[in-house]
Amino acid sequence: MPPCQDRWVVYVEKLNGIHAATIVGQACVVETADRQTLFRIVRKGYSPGRFNLESWDGSAFIEDAELISAHPYVGSLRPDIARV
Repeated sequence: MPPCQDRWVVYVEKLNGIHAATIVGQACVVETADRQTLFRIVRKGYSPGRFNLESWDGSAFIEDAELISAHPYVGSLRPDIARV
């Protein structure tokens, strides 16, 4: 089961730069080179500096993506109890 659902408030760890040792194997909010912002599990890519992105909801697996940023998932709150 995914750690959150539609409209939930997601909290992430703010990182400066891409740190493969910190993000590989973790659920993260990522920004790809083509400017998509996604919530994915980050896996090691096939090329150096690239990553495979696994979805929680069965969306297509993204292979060898170039990332602009990646921030590990910390927690989430339902929208009815989150104060934004």
